Amino acid sequence: ITNPSSIGVSTPHDTVHHIITKGPPVTARPRRLHPKSHDAVKAEFEFLLSQGIIRPSKSPWSSPLHVVPKQDSTVRPVGDYRRLNSVTEFDSYPIPHLHDFAHALHGKTIFSKLDIFKAFHQIPIAEQDIPKTAVTTPWGLYEYTRLCFGLVNAPQTFMRFMHEVLRGLPFCYVYLDDILCFSESHEEHKGHLRTIFERLQAHGLKLNISKCEFGVPELTFLGHLVTSQGLKPLPEKVDAVLQYKLPETIAALRKFLGLLNFYRRFVPKAAEHQCILHSFLKGSKGKRDNRRIDWTPQAVAAFEKCKQTLAETTLLCHPAPSAPLALHVDASDFAIGGALHQSSTEKKFSQHCITWHTQASDAPCTC
Repeated sequence: ITNPSSIGVSTPHDTVHHIITKGPPVTARPRRLHPKSHDAVKAEFEFLLSQGIIRPSKSPWSSPLHVVPKQDSTVRPVGDYRRLNSVTEFDSYPIPHLHDFAHALHGKTIFSKLDIFKAFHQIPIAEQDIPKTAVTTPWGLYEYTRLCFGLVNAPQTFMRFMHEVLRGLPFCYVYLDDILCFSESHEEHKGHLRTIFERLQAHGLKLNISKCEFGVPELTFLGHLVTSQGLKPLPEKVDAVLQYKLPETIAALRKFLGLLNFYRRFVPKAAEHQCILHSFLKGSKGKRDNRRIDWTPQAVAAFEKCKQTLAETTLLCHPAPSAPLALHVDASDFAIGGALHQSSTEKKFSQHCITWHTQASDAPCTC
């Protein structure tokens, strides 16, 4: 199950990715590769070719090659499929969220994290749709025989597949190629892992062992620290927000707000604190809006307050199935909010926060 060889040769499952399009084939001009990434991209293409994941193409379709830097300093070559995606019928299969599954983590003390090796590439593309994936490279035109990054419905196809693989296992949570396994004891955890391994092996899925963690009391999962008590923001993510300099443009402010809102449900009164910052976005021209911001003292104070409140966040507790709930609500001229608390099962008259929710009201922000 940890041997990554020949992942594109055989498939012991019947899941296939379809690309349903409308209209004639779309094409795009090729792009030049940066000299620094040329050799790495070529090596990756040679690996994919040896595994049967790509093949030379004579397709009338073509998309330009795009290179994405990865966290481990390597690169991931992908197709820029924006034109193909614009003529592709959308798949509405739901993608889950970690907070939707937090109730299952109550009382769990042992955790493991599993990462699927070359996850998307373990799903074949329907033969008639393979030509649509063709990508222009300095070495010619190549098409994917396996699911690849950038296709509009790739996450939905893989999520549907993983739900089928792990259906009926209440001790694990899967988000695309990441699996979280949780148990109440070490012995129970061994049995849970064994069951998951058997399911993965039966479907021909391989593990990237270097990205897996086994039998630990806490771990990082989907940008959160998962413990037996609850979920916490990652310290390094919080530190990145604290180190963020005052944005000079609308585009930079959007990026900052995106970092904040990833942990929004951890922060009380988030909408009220961000109100004046969002007022700068009115009439924005999109993500690349480079208009400069005329900062006022009040806006600068709001910017610093947003960073401070994120730094002061604690954990959100895993909901207990039988403990009573308490909903606390509040409102101001500019925002409304609420906090869902739950009575402690260990201490009387004590409550734990499960989640915060805030949103701006329709009134204009003048703070």
